[in-house]
Amino acid sequence: MGAVVNGIATGLLVGGAQWLILRTVHLGSWRWLVGTTVALWFAHVIGDVISDRYATALLALVGGLLLGALQWWAMRWTSRTGAIWTAASTIAWAAGILIGNLLGGTAEDWRVEHLILASAVGILLGITTGVLWMLNAVMEKRPAKSLAT
Repeated sequence: MGAVVNGIATGLLVGGAQWLILRTVHLGSWRWLVGTTVALWFAHVIGDVISDRYATALLALVGGLLLGALQWWAMRWTSRTGAIWTAASTIAWAAGILIGNLLGGTAEDWRVEHLILASAVGILLGITTGVLWMLNAVMEKRPAKSLAT
């Protein structure tokens, strides 16, 4: 039961904060909050139900894929943009989970472990998002195709 509550709370907190920022540039959608909450809820359930030996690898692969896909759904991006977002999200999520697990996997307190893991994932997802937004801005200045189409 803890994974369900923790996952929903994390999803609402993270998705809600992102949604507030997206609204300032007219990209906010209730779908973003729902998609992020569902993805983070599912990731917490996987992490708590499956043994640690398999959970890290599964979270690294499925967590980012699900998060990216549901955020693609939320933003209603084209196939190309959505695929790029989902791939980048999956890679950043996986790298963050693996790095966070290496750095915090030996912590005796699960709260410290979760803080380190969440920090690593958040930093890598933030960097990835920033790079994608900058690339999109550069691509939009070209007369050909932009990343957003």
